[in-house]
Amino acid sequence: MSNATEHPNEIRPVRQSFCRSLRRDTHWKCLILTLLIYASLGIIAWCRLTTVTMLAYNYRSIPVPIVGSPCDDGYIYIPIAFLILIYMVYLIECWHCHTRVELQYKEDVSVVYDMLQRMREAYPVVWWRAICYHYVRRTRQVTRYRNGDAYTTTQEYYERVNTHSALGAFDFSDCGVKDISRDIVALEDYPATKIKFTKSFIFANEEAENDYLAQRSRFFGENEGRDDYMETREGMNLSDLDFKEHMITFAESNSLPWYVSLILFWSLSICLLSWPLRVFIEYKTAYVHYQIEKLFGTNYSTYSSMENWNGSIQLPRDITVTSSRSLELRIRNNHHIVPSYSEALLMDAANGNVLRHSASSRSNMANGNAVAIAQPEEDDEDDDDDDCDETSPIIEAHRNETRMQENGVVLNNIPDDSPPAYDVALNMMMIPLRQAGGDEYCTVPIETSL
Repeated sequence: MSNATEHPNEIRPVRQSFCRSLRRDTHWKCLILTLLIYASLGIIAWCRLTTVTMLAYNYRSIPVPIVGSPCDDGYIYIPIAFLILIYMVYLIECWHCHTRVELQYKEDVSVVYDMLQRMREAYPVVWWRAICYHYVRRTRQVTRYRNGDAYTTTQEYYERVNTHSALGAFDFSDCGVKDISRDIVALEDYPATKIKFTKSFIFANEEAENDYLAQRSRFFGENEGRDDYMETREGMNLSDLDFKEHMITFAESNSLPWYVSLILFWSLSICLLSWPLRVFIEYKTAYVHYQIEKLFGTNYSTYSSMENWNGSIQLPRDITVTSSRSLELRIRNNHHIVPSYSEALLMDAANGNVLRHSASSRSNMANGNAVAIAQPEEDDEDDDDDDCDETSPIIEAHRNETRMQENGVVLNNIPDDSPPAYDVALNMMMIPLRQAGGDEYCTVPIETSL
């Protein structure tokens, strides 16, 4: 049987092999108790059926051989008492095993489908709980024994005292929420299916995550100063729904398989065959893990196709990172390499990049204008795809002056016979990276050897 799903939005139950079913649930308690009972029965049978030859002495001190049981002196009652005790523990374990509970509380397929629909329609409640407490030192009188004599001493201990408890929840009215859980299909194709339910929530964009973290931080910040210590708890519930973590369903509740019966279960358990029956039921049962997923952030316009989004499609990272505080996209699209001091003064002539330090350029730098990097004429025909004109050797003076002033670069009082400082040359090269927005600007690609 293939465990692959036919559709990415669907999930199907899977029937495992015999070895995998044993690995999933070995029922080791029942197995150990059964083996102990069989061992006790074997010892009792050995005491009854085995005969040994013993030597007895008469009144004349003459050895006389006697044939008898090795447990004639009452030793046989030890395995009998052990057998009764282990058998009682075995019956208690059979009463509390989850196989019996699942056979007693079984559900029909239609009931499970209705439960799944209510889980998907229920609103999530992401809650936080803060418990403030401190420790109090107390004393008590205890009795100790030394050399058979009892004496009383005072013992100090610390006791926790809870002074404040608060409960909060995430308000998602602004960001919105959507259920992106997958659909379970083909439950009726298996005689019995075990379903494990889990809950989770994710964020569609950074705005929703920041909203959640801000509310969470504000809640714990309001309660952390109420006492010396604070215990934090958080989780997720579904509103107006009695959530069950495990559920077993049968394809036809009116005509169950022959092995699904409480009468058969107890009959075989009394005969010490509970473990084989449990292993057989596990082998015949299919399994599926269903996760309830809630998506926060559907009201934000970060992701335009949010109504078509589902759990099988992963959100691109460049969509989830759209905050103005992040420079990831700007750094990713930047092709500049930070030059060293010598490279800023004199670029590699083989690459066609020459930094001009003539008197005219130094005068322009002194007036607050940036010096552009000239491109070789033979490379002009390869740069037709650029967004701005790189054939001009100098960028417009007033735009460079504005950018240099915004970046705090001061180029006054530069001697004509001295090269520019490293921070000045670096700022000229990295002006486009420091712009957070505004008009279009022209960048000249710079390649240097590191």
